[in-house]
Amino acid sequence: MTAPAALAFALLPAMTQAGWGRVVNVSSGVVARPASMIGGNAYVATKAALEAHTLNLAAELSGTGVTANVYRPGVVDTAMQALIRDTGAGRVDENTHERFVRNHRQGRLITPEESARSLVARLAGDASGEIWDVSDPG
Repeated sequence: MTAPAALAFALLPAMTQAGWGRVVNVSSGVVARPASMIGGNAYVATKAALEAHTLNLAAELSGTGVTANVYRPGVVDTAMQALIRDTGAGRVDENTHERFVRNHRQGRLITPEESARSLVARLAGDASGEIWDVSDPG
């Protein structure tokens, strides 16, 4: 939570002076379903805080030409996914671990490239203060 906020605060003066900029913080759908990741409280709490920071920042930036939005990238086949699948038993609750393994086995994960394309398609717009989810039409 601290690093994305510090980075935004460092770059915002130049963005607002230019009258244009894009702040996009990557969150997780787990914020909408916090009980779906038992054993991941720190992860869930920081993603929720990041979303609150981003939406508040969007309100503060209104009228400057700089937008701030949240991106929920979907269930992406990442290193974190692999770590939870491979060593998650005992790190997260059994149901969470089994869901990660099942999603992978059933091919439900998307590639990082698929998720990135969904985000890039949204960056040209002027929307601000939104939570973008990869599964929502852009």
